[in-house]
Amino acid sequence: MHDKVMNVEVYELWAWEGVPSETDEMAPHWFDEEQVLNSLLTSSEMWPDDKFWLPLLLSGLEGKKIRGDFTYAEDDLTITRNEVGIH
Repeated sequence: MHDKVMNVEVYELWAWEGVPSETDEMAPHWFDEEQVLNSLLTSSEMWPDDKFWLPLLLSGLEGKKIRGDFTYAEDDLTITRNEVGIH
């Protein structure tokens, strides 16, 4: 059984001041919303669960929250179970 657990929180910003900086975990990049929906969701650069919740975020939820629960197989690429809801 796959026993790795990750809790991830995503925040949407409407305004930004400053310069994003690279960390050990990621290098920030800015993308056009249409580019994300049309090409990056099929990219190997994104987690497989992104295709389930990211279109909801980009659809304009106006203060609502998205909750997702995803179970990955041991390969960390295959999703064996997913639940996504808007609250």
